[in-house]
Amino acid sequence: MKLEERLNRVEVNQMVILSELKELKKRLPKVKTEIFEDAKVPKVDRENWTEYLHKLREQYLVQNYAMKIVNTADDLEQLAGNVKGTDENKTHFKELLETCNGMSDHYMKFNPLRPGGKLGKWYAKFREKKGVTTPYDVFFRND
Repeated sequence: MKLEERLNRVEVNQMVILSELKELKKRLPKVKTEIFEDAKVPKVDRENWTEYLHKLREQYLVQNYAMKIVNTADDLEQLAGNVKGTDENKTHFKELLETCNGMSDHYMKFNPLRPGGKLGKWYAKFREKKGVTTPYDVFFRND
């Protein structure tokens, strides 16, 4: 990876972090607790169930981050087309826009729970059991 690409990626990440910090300043954080005690999961499935839950959260966070980068790209597109901007600034924002689009595309393809994978196959069988809690029940319980 070229030095310019790495610098652009760092700058995009900084812009996303700044936007997240602005959002955090506007609201108080909600307290969420881990709810595992009342989950109905057979002991043989407990290890896979916990791993699936963590992967589900990871996928959600990565794709949520990708959406923030898409919003940043939208801002950059407006900056790149600014009439009052200098050619140097427009070029810089166009490069950042390309970096943003590449990053968001990469993050949106992230899927650790694909149906053909180990956890995907396990979950397909696990869903057929009756009277058990699924990772989705726990993950989306507080939303």
